Amino acid sequence: MADAILSGAVLACGALFVLSGAAKLWRVIGRVDSGGAIRAALRVSAQRWRFVELAAALAELGTGSAVCSGFHPVVAGGAMAAQGAVFSVVLAYARHTKATGGCACVLRPKDPDLTIGWPVQTRAACLLIIGVLEATAHPPRPYAPTGSWPIAAITGVLLLVAMLSAEHPWRTPHCGRRIWSPRRETVRALMRHGVFEAMSAASGPFADGFTHRRDGCFDEFWFTPAARENTAGRTVSFRVGRATPGSALAVEARIEPVRG
Repeated sequence: MADAILSGAVLACGALFVLSGAAKLWRVIGRVDSGGAIRAALRVSAQRWRFVELAAALAELGTGSAVCSGFHPVVAGGAMAAQGAVFSVVLAYARHTKATGGCACVLRPKDPDLTIGWPVQTRAACLLIIGVLEATAHPPRPYAPTGSWPIAAITGVLLLVAMLSAEHPWRTPHCGRRIWSPRRETVRALMRHGVFEAMSAASGPFADGFTHRRDGCFDEFWFTPAARENTAGRTVSFRVGRATPGSALAVEARIEPVRG
């Protein structure tokens, strides 16, 4: 059973490489600007980024095809592990710099304020680990004449779906609100917004902590300036929302009396 599970995981990673490489190649051919947090963190121009995406597309297509076909497990697994290591480092750097735009590895980012989260980094680590196991353990493919192919197929499908969903977090259908940690995502996007930066500069730096309230599809935050004399004992409130799911963040700010 262990070989079947590992075989399904290897095929899922190979399929992910094929999908990711095909998506990048389509963007290069169609001259579609993918944006993304990685390009923002590395500060690469749009013209140079096309060459980067083309090289990545060819490498991923070649690796994915070799993995899925069972070609020389040491070479294919090594290539998968190497690219997983590169992805882990680049994504960690993009997360450290708090670059926005999402991963843009397979799908174009719909949310301009989306940053790199732990699911995407976990996926990169998964590619690294499974690549090493492929190169060392040489698991059989699910289409080999064994009786364990159903387990391998189920494992591969479930892992592939999980890896694809890691790129875009699950959201509610009506408000487009992130299901996991929605307040944390919203407050991070708010703190990067120009309105928040302007109010913080005008009122002085805010004290640690804030008050939060949800109003339908909107979030309201109250921040207290650290220097009370700047606002005569008042707080700065921000009403945060989006016109449509995935659109740019809309922020309304106003100064209010301290909430009792």
